[in-house]
Amino acid sequence: MTHMRYNPAAIVFIYLLVTISFSVTRGFYSFGAFSSLFVALAIFALYFKWPNSFTILKKLDLKQTLAITLFVSIFLSSIFYGGLYQDKDFLYQVSSYLLPIAALISLTYFTTKKIFSASTRFYLLVLIGISLQVFMVISSPHPIIDVFVMLKYGAISVVNFQNPYSAVFPTVYRGIESNYFSYLPITALVFSPTTIIFSDPRVTLIIANLLIVFIFRKLIGKNHPLASEIIPLLYLFSPQATFLVEQSWVDPLIFSAFASFLFLAYKKKNKVFQTIALALTLGMKQQFLLLLPFIFLFKKASKIVIVGSLATVSVITLFFIMLNPAEFFKDMTLLGNLVILKTNSLSLNAYVHSNWQVNVNIFIFLVVWITGLFLVGINKNKSFSRLTLSVGLYFFIFYFFNYLAYLNYYPFVTGCMLLSSCFAISEGNDTKNGA
Repeated sequence: MTHMRYNPAAIVFIYLLVTISFSVTRGFYSFGAFSSLFVALAIFALYFKWPNSFTILKKLDLKQTLAITLFVSIFLSSIFYGGLYQDKDFLYQVSSYLLPIAALISLTYFTTKKIFSASTRFYLLVLIGISLQVFMVISSPHPIIDVFVMLKYGAISVVNFQNPYSAVFPTVYRGIESNYFSYLPITALVFSPTTIIFSDPRVTLIIANLLIVFIFRKLIGKNHPLASEIIPLLYLFSPQATFLVEQSWVDPLIFSAFASFLFLAYKKKNKVFQTIALALTLGMKQQFLLLLPFIFLFKKASKIVIVGSLATVSVITLFFIMLNPAEFFKDMTLLGNLVILKTNSLSLNAYVHSNWQVNVNIFIFLVVWITGLFLVGINKNKSFSRLTLSVGLYFFIFYFFNYLAYLNYYPFVTGCMLLSSCFAISEGNDTKNGA
């Protein structure tokens, strides 16, 4: 492998630091987790800015780093396994045995002795990883969380030609009427098929995770056979992967759409599919519109695709706004009004509030967010690997210096880091071959 600006092993190592930091408390505030996350952010930012100055990170061996990270990930998955609303039934017991088996299989990556064929080992671990998520959905059929109710009944509303922003869903929390849908309308559309077929929107999340495995493996291909096995598995066996599925959080689906868009752009595939993938990325949660300056300034992204995706999101959103403008804007601003009241997530505001019982002024955060765009160099992304790494770093900054940053926020950051390592390996091989 030829010299690359960013060492994929270093990216994977920082990925592990970040993952451990937010996984140990499931995204809730503790001084230890907050401090660990801050250190990981500092290392990430410094390495991003001066990759050649960190001799230790520069010399990390990719094979060893990948093997260690996979084993640690599966080991932590076995420790943290279990949903908040999961029945301790047969499938729960099966899952508790599957994780140690997966950990044992992962140990074979430390030896050159051939115990399994490469493909057998990889697909066996993929089967275990996906099975764990399927079992979680089956054994936790009715999680008591508003996201699940919004996704399920929002999708049902759309299928029944009703406006999800005007609908009243089954009550989740005592004393609070479930009369809000706080996602952009594309979210209801994209979760409709699995909601109708399986009566559970979370099947969409499992499909999205499987798509990521395919994209990561396809990106690396034969450039680094071991990495093409382990990096997809790192995503699948992230310590809180099954918990994210149980809670119905949509961020993994958004990352899947973003990765699909970049994969198709990198491979120069059909622009219609690129447009659909980018529209899904931008059209589900409001904060992901922050991706626009990164993508627009990236010369390898088609401007036709960008305009087409924005037009798609705009037309669909405007249609739902016109149905009932007051209800739409009420639902869109509801979460924003509640965010500042939540002071127990892994964010700077939680740290400030826990020590001084005050909240950070929004203007301070605005300065950090705007400054962050320039610090990550949004106009300097000449490769897909740097683009994804800069996106990951910026969203890390955006979430950390914010009011709200629970468990579902940071996986987009770590996903971008893994995706960047895939691109770094692939681009390094392209350079070697004179591509």
